[in-house]
Amino acid sequence: MSERVHSIRKKHLCEGSFLPASSILTQLARGKALNKDHRAPSNIFWSDDRQTVEYDGRPVAVAKIKTMFVELTQELEERLHELLFHQAVADVPLAEVVDSMGSSQTFRRDNYCFVDHKDNARLCKVSWEFLYERMLQDEPEWHLVKASGSSSGSGNGSGSSGGSQYQWVDLRKSAYLNSERQFLRKLMVAMHVTGGQPARGPELGSIKVVNNIFSPRNIYIINGRVVFLTTYDKSLKRRGKTEYVLRYLPDTISQLVAKYVIYVRPFSQVVGQRQWDFLFMDERGPWAGNQLTTGLAVATKKELGVRLTVRD
Repeated sequence: MSERVHSIRKKHLCEGSFLPASSILTQLARGKALNKDHRAPSNIFWSDDRQTVEYDGRPVAVAKIKTMFVELTQELEERLHELLFHQAVADVPLAEVVDSMGSSQTFRRDNYCFVDHKDNARLCKVSWEFLYERMLQDEPEWHLVKASGSSSGSGNGSGSSGGSQYQWVDLRKSAYLNSERQFLRKLMVAMHVTGGQPARGPELGSIKVVNNIFSPRNIYIINGRVVFLTTYDKSLKRRGKTEYVLRYLPDTISQLVAKYVIYVRPFSQVVGQRQWDFLFMDERGPWAGNQLTTGLAVATKKELGVRLTVRD
């Protein structure tokens, strides 16, 4: 059998014959030689003073990258302040938070987040009523009538205060949830550019805040900082094992993520009448990457003067 295969190969699949395969092999060999002699030019160049990098003909000043991070952080803090109904909350003592990525049943139970650990109750266990009470102080027009009554412009969700049930006003509820989405889009960009090696859009979109029955969460508190763990691996099928990627967030972004998870998320889940495990998600499902590309393009165009997408 091997002799038969060898005879066919020599006759039809070797250079020097008059068959199509010979011409194809000759062209492939020639192309390989040309690639060695004429390499493609680089699309990234540094200026002589190393203060500007030019990417595809678009100059990016290194100093502006820091400015972009500062501006993005300030915008996130302002958005969070609005979501907290314009009332300040103390920084979360992340260094004291108990959390683990281990497989202990304590940390792997369904619908579990770091705020649910008994040792963290004093530090970061806050129910949705916390923001509801603040809402009544800052914006009492959020509710119009008791839930048993009826009024045009009121929604289906309800809240409670002092034993009374109220209906959310559709306009106010939609405005709050829209403000939350805008905050999360900017937060997605901040996590992308400050968490170390940039992740792909689907990786960020797959981040879960709490465990579910299918897989554990991706948000943890380790050594006083918020980290997110992803397991994307192109060679998973070939190698048969998963590679884990752990990304630490800076202190400022860690605080923003922690405050959102502790204070805003429980309240917005009640207002929106939803129960989502993912950090970045809407009614259509987890954000795959379009939201990240759009947010990154807006941020870079505004602060760097150059529009950069996830691919860039």
